[in-house]
Amino acid sequence: MKLKPLTVTQQEGHTKNSETVFYMDPLKILLLIPVCLPLDIYTNTYERSLVCRNEDEWSALEGEGFCIVPAFELDMSAKSLCVWTHNNTEIAQSVRAQVHQNGSMLCFLPISPNDSGIYTYICAGECALGADVKAYEAHFLGSEMLMFSEIRMHSQNPPIPCPEQAYLMCEEGNGQLTWFKNFQLIPGQNGKVLRLINAQKSDEGLYTCLCTWKHFGQTFNISASRNFMVEEVSVLHSPVIRLPINRSTVPAQLGSSVQLECRVFCGINVMSQCSIFWERNNSRINKSNGYTERTTRNDKGSESVFSTVLYISSVTQQDLHTHFRCMAMNGMEWNSVTIYLKVEECFFFTLILRCAYVLLVCLLVTMAAKYFAIDLALFLRGTQQEEDGKLYDAYVIYQPDSVHDETVSGFLFSTLPTVLEKQCGFKLFIHSRDSLPGEDLAKQVEEHIHLSRRLMIILTSSPYRVQKTTTQPTVGYDWHMVLHSVLVQGAVGMVLVQVGRMRDYAHLPLGVQYLLKQTELLRWEPRERSASSPHSRFWKRVRYMMPPPPPRPITTCI
Repeated sequence: MKLKPLTVTQQEGHTKNSETVFYMDPLKILLLIPVCLPLDIYTNTYERSLVCRNEDEWSALEGEGFCIVPAFELDMSAKSLCVWTHNNTEIAQSVRAQVHQNGSMLCFLPISPNDSGIYTYICAGECALGADVKAYEAHFLGSEMLMFSEIRMHSQNPPIPCPEQAYLMCEEGNGQLTWFKNFQLIPGQNGKVLRLINAQKSDEGLYTCLCTWKHFGQTFNISASRNFMVEEVSVLHSPVIRLPINRSTVPAQLGSSVQLECRVFCGINVMSQCSIFWERNNSRINKSNGYTERTTRNDKGSESVFSTVLYISSVTQQDLHTHFRCMAMNGMEWNSVTIYLKVEECFFFTLILRCAYVLLVCLLVTMAAKYFAIDLALFLRGTQQEEDGKLYDAYVIYQPDSVHDETVSGFLFSTLPTVLEKQCGFKLFIHSRDSLPGEDLAKQVEEHIHLSRRLMIILTSSPYRVQKTTTQPTVGYDWHMVLHSVLVQGAVGMVLVQVGRMRDYAHLPLGVQYLLKQTELLRWEPRERSASSPHSRFWKRVRYMMPPPPPRPITTCI
């Protein structure tokens, strides 16, 4: 009788790949049969335990039809000398048993967690194959413990082979093979190798091949899963130090700890081809006393960024006079940056300075806003756009007896119209200048007040006329109309202008005295150098209280 030589292949497992190598000399087998074969090979129980040098791990899910097929082949006469055992007990050979051996195969139909354990394939009294079988409950579906080796590729059409545990059963039992991705059926795929066309990131996931086969009319499933990852193309770049900035300083306190971080970009999908470390005074820091260095890799998308942090447990005076240099190098180039430690100022003192600075800035901004508020309002205020039926921007009223004063007369008939009318574009109605001789005074005053947008009251130190029957000052009809329009009707805005200085306001009518308490008084000083300049504070305040000027060319009043 001639035995077929054994062929040795690599058996694929779940959690680790092991290689079982078994050499048998056919002549040795022939000699062992009549001479050395122990009697207990033909019995169901073995008195001594055979230990295999290598045991492959086999994993399956509860309820699956699972078979172990040895990776080597024996001819029929040699197979008759081999048996499967478990706990020194021969496995039954009845093909209808739940756990049985069928030729060289060991089958679990179906497998259950109670079937977990060490199974030994014994040929001629020696261990030919050891199998560590682990059966997991159904809720372990998709667990890493049931995964075969992960596939990482960056080829255009990567193949995903079905593990032998599944596709061999389809070959032995004439079963049907189907493929799943993340437990979703992939239509039209039933080969033992699944090929992904133009694989992309979206193709990553868990791929499972499922073999459905029958045994004496009963249908069984056996599955095998593995992860697929698209491996990005690695591109090495010259190291770029993103942090820290060269020749920058880091605040520190004597006796306190500090961390110095160096962050380097080394390329795209670079795993370990970049080296970064810290130097102290041109000497590499290698676990010196008080200095600890830790390097990590932090990817940002496809960018490979390496980081090393230098921990200084206690800053000394010597550290303040030391330059620390971060070195980064790879196969293309090397780069470095240097930083220094600087004593940090007192936090409380710094806080006080910052608060004082903020308060000073706020104070200056407030003062500037208050001082230039009128300028800003005049700058942003537009011109009069809508037609309101008014002819005059202001109706100017004054005490007639005051025109005998040269200062008052000059202001009324020279300075006021020159600045507001000629330079700023306003239109004023000044009594006795714009009134017609012989015109009815009552009608004229009433009509022109209603045609004006503002009432400008000129106050002087001249005494008002006093009637013989009373000690209270009285005024003319125009004053009565003005006070009635302002105090009673409230229909017209008012501008109060004082010419020169006054000791008090007792000589003014009671209505005017009341208005002084309600309205800002603008004082014009004839002795000031800017008395006739439209850019003086006085005239800016007058313009601010006046209505927007009509859209006409303005040259000097800006």
